[in-house]
Order: sequence, then C-alpha cells, then structure tokens
Amino acid sequence: MEKLELDRGLGLGSAFADRDRGLACLRIPAAGQDSGPIKRVQVRGKHSHGYFIVALALIALGAAALHSFEASLWALLYMRLGALPDGITAMLYSLGAITSYGHAGVFLEDRWKLLGAIEAMNGLILFGLTTAFLFSAIEEIRPTRRG
Repeated sequence: MEKLELDRGLGLGSAFADRDRGLACLRIPAAGQDSGPIKRVQVRGKHSHGYFIVALALIALGAAALHSFEASLWALLYMRLGALPDGITAMLYSLGAITSYGHAGVFLEDRWKLLGAIEAMNGLILFGLTTAFLFSAIEEIRPTRRG
C-alpha cells in the first residue's frame, strides 16, 4: 500500500492509495486533533467513465460549496466591520473579489481597500490549490486506458 502525505505535519489529513485493488482512502482529522479520522471515505478508482464523471462532478461541487462558504465568511467580515451596508452587497462584493471578477460596481471605502486586495489574493491562492487538488483527483479516479 502506497501512502501519500497531504499535510507534512500541518494536520490537514492523509491519503492512502492501494493501486493494486483500485482503492483510495482519505483520512481527515477533526479540528484540534492531531490524529483520528472524522470520516474515512473509500473511493473505488480506475473503473468506468460514468463513475469518473459522477465522482469528478461531486468533487467540483464540493469545492464550489467550500469557496462559496469562504466568500460568505468574507462578506460577514465586511458587514461586521461596517465596510459594506448589507448582506447582499457584501456577498456580491466578496464573490467579485475572491474570483477577481470585480465588475459588480460595488466598491469599498479607501480605508478598507487593502482588505479587498487581501481577499483577492486569498482567492487566487485557493483557486490554484483547488486546481491542483482537482488534477490530483483526476489522476486517482480516471478510468484506465485499454489497448
């Protein structure tokens, strides 16, 4: 069994892959724990194209949900600080900043502009990490080529 380290001591979890049986197991520790899984997920890889499409769609949907959750946390911060007046405006600005889209027509006051730039940089880094994670997932679950 081949062990793939995800965290290098950061407490982010670890993945185990057994290429002979087509199994992958992900262990994610609970917040504040150094060991002990919250959930153990077994993925049967290297099978059909249908499995590949469904698994990749679920992974992408989960990533989108996590990015949306992070944007909502930024929006909540903007509202708590009084940088933006209401939740809809704060969420619109946050989604525009985190995706670096920026065409919403909502702007921060001068004293909060650095915070918006920090959110944009955070979004850039997280979308890059998500892309790397998706490519890694594709490598693990894609169907084997025959022939």
